[in-house]
Amino acid sequence: MATTFFIRTTNKTGFATLFARVQRPERKIDIKQSSTIQIDIQRWKSAQKSAKSMSNFLQENPQLSEIIRRLDLASSEPDFNADVMKNIIRDIVYAEEINAEKKRLEEEGRKSLMQYYKGFLEDIISGKRVTEKGFKFAPLTVKHFNQGYNKLVQYQETRGIRIDWPDINMDFYSDYTAFLREIGYSVNTIGTRIKELKAIIRHANEEGIVVNDIYKNKKFRILKEDTDAIYLTEEELKKMRAVDISDLPLGYQIALDTFCIGVYTAQRVSDYNSLCKDNLKIIGGKTYVEVIQKKTRRKVIIPAKSELTSILEKYFELPKISEQKLNEYIKEIAKRAGLTDLIEIASSKGGERTTTMVPKYKLVHSHTARRTGATWMYLADMDKYDIMKITGHSSTQMLDKYIKANELEVIKKVSKAEYFK
Repeated sequence: MATTFFIRTTNKTGFATLFARVQRPERKIDIKQSSTIQIDIQRWKSAQKSAKSMSNFLQENPQLSEIIRRLDLASSEPDFNADVMKNIIRDIVYAEEINAEKKRLEEEGRKSLMQYYKGFLEDIISGKRVTEKGFKFAPLTVKHFNQGYNKLVQYQETRGIRIDWPDINMDFYSDYTAFLREIGYSVNTIGTRIKELKAIIRHANEEGIVVNDIYKNKKFRILKEDTDAIYLTEEELKKMRAVDISDLPLGYQIALDTFCIGVYTAQRVSDYNSLCKDNLKIIGGKTYVEVIQKKTRRKVIIPAKSELTSILEKYFELPKISEQKLNEYIKEIAKRAGLTDLIEIASSKGGERTTTMVPKYKLVHSHTARRTGATWMYLADMDKYDIMKITGHSSTQMLDKYIKANELEVIKKVSKAEYFK
């Protein structure tokens, strides 16, 4: 048994707070936590006289037996920590209050978690609910929230349970993320599901619904890992632009031009695939491209490279191409251009960590354009804050995830600094 109890007092009579302690020496775990339960000191000392006395004491106090059972089970898991322990104790000790809160919500007609989530989803689809800046939610955001709702429904059906606001605790977090791994979700997709759920809880909390604040805890985290994020060198893009695709349908040339626009502007695909020559502006004798970013609604003005200007001026209006087709066509072009170097890709799916070698052309997709543009700007010694003004990233930490220069290129960039001259 990993869990024991103790009191911290020198008094011989009266009442004292009972503390729980979990020890697993093989994993260097030794955590103490107040149970908040007040215990008669003399009764406690009597219970400690023998194993039988303690057994009888625990039978008389089923809450303590349940704490031992749950903590012994949870402490065998790799992510067990003080927060998990605290929440297990809270859920057991305050079970009556939690159940009473559920009943009160039902009697008041207050929306349950799933009722609120469903209503939230309906409101963002209809446009009744808008973002904090007053804009409609982007289609991709709506899609993600819908997937999140459906996955919560599936989780409850699979586990044979019904969850509500008070149930959102670290036990839930551990079990829900475990469920998502069981059904084969990658680390990043699990992170997306948690991100959506945290957003729902935050909105509900702001609207006066009583929620468990554990969702704010750093342990209730949004999981994320780098996977196949690559960028193209200038030489590689030149090869793609020079490759003969005359035997392919016109859509391939449109895909290539659209992708290049993404590189030269470092914008999201939702922004760069809708640009045309009307976005070109002459300011002070120089050509710029003006973009209204769909996600942030910010206006961005980007100096236009000659290559970008020539592409936009080719078309009266650049024909639209779906992101799916863009990804399909650009891979074929990259393959013809000889982008066949093997790239080592490590990823986690279904709880399993795997490493594979993949030809680079298979990793090229719509988002590669934005990463490539941001990386080129960085290697050209542009200030990160200036790059952020173009890409729309809210922090240098977010931007750093897009900059994919290899070590040699970074060394070359650093060596240009005055310090090393």
